[in-house]
Amino acid sequence: MSSSIKMNKCVAIFLVAFLPAISSAAEPVIAPAVKATATSANKVVNNAATMVSPQMPAMNFPMPSKKDHPANTMTTTVSREAKTMMMQSMMAASPLSVREIVAMMVTKHKVKPGVKFDEAVESLKLVANRNNFKYTGVALLSKDIEANTGKPSPRVEILSFCDSSVARSVIDYAPELIAFLPCRVSVLEDANKDIWILSLDWDISWMQLSVNPNIMDQHLMKESIRIRKIMDEMMEAAANGDF
Repeated sequence: MSSSIKMNKCVAIFLVAFLPAISSAAEPVIAPAVKATATSANKVVNNAATMVSPQMPAMNFPMPSKKDHPANTMTTTVSREAKTMMMQSMMAASPLSVREIVAMMVTKHKVKPGVKFDEAVESLKLVANRNNFKYTGVALLSKDIEANTGKPSPRVEILSFCDSSVARSVIDYAPELIAFLPCRVSVLEDANKDIWILSLDWDISWMQLSVNPNIMDQHLMKESIRIRKIMDEMMEAAANGDF
């Protein structure tokens, strides 16, 4: 099977699962696939691929209108069932394992040999301070694990940072984003005694591709990109032992 057909399947199954969930004008046509056997689900995937075949006309989906949302107000959310339906359909079309999907969601840097754990942590704090990115605390996870289990644990620390003015703008845009705050950078030792610096990948450049008229404010977009650059600088410096 060609890579283009595989991609068509992934795109189609995502569209037929997700768009009905967010548009009251469409029926949740993927629901039978969620309840069906694996064989039936594969038939739905194949049918979805046909929908985006070059021989077929382009699909047209209802597009929401531009809306003015008052600052700091919650967004109407699709149901838990709709979210489950979307994710199950996406997983049915994805060749990636759960580990691979999670790995795609983070950015990580391996600390070079010779740089100690505490040096990496200190480097993170110093670079953050230099960029007026406030250090707000740390969770000493490995110490808590050892206290609860009585067993040694590879070292793991989760550091939190925040730019309060940007945080306020983020919450005003969508209060639900508080779930991602403050920004966190983790330092951990793996099974091979290697040290890693990890964070949620804050790359939001993909938002530029959205055709939905309800886009993020350009000022907030620029500030979000700035924060991501600071976090990248922090992690790269920590990985190299730079101060």
